Amino acid sequence: HENAFLNSALELVRLGYAVLPLRPGEKIPFLKGGVKIASTDPQQVTEWWKTEPAANVGISTAHLIVIDLDAPDGLTWPDNGPLRLELEEQAGAIAETPRGGTHLYFATP
Repeated sequence: HENAFLNSALELVRLGYAVLPLRPGEKIPFLKGGVKIASTDPQQVTEWWKTEPAANVGISTAHLIVIDLDAPDGLTWPDNGPLRLELEEQAGAIAETPRGGTHLYFATP
């Protein structure tokens, strides 16, 4: 059967991101070594999600710039117009957060 978490992790690996499994609903790594063990190896990633199929997908932010567009309750990000669209078009990956925010990922030069 299909695992959306594994599929997402493998797509991120295909795009060149190092990923790791996180505890469901949290930002806490399942495995010792934390973000230091993040991998771009599809076989390793598949093994992790076979062991923990409900794991969230974490991305190592080493060599990345992440713009966090979360806003306090009841507020929106200051620009939901052209600037936001331009940032989203240039981002390498975009993730929606549980609180309704957005994370935009960019590779560092």
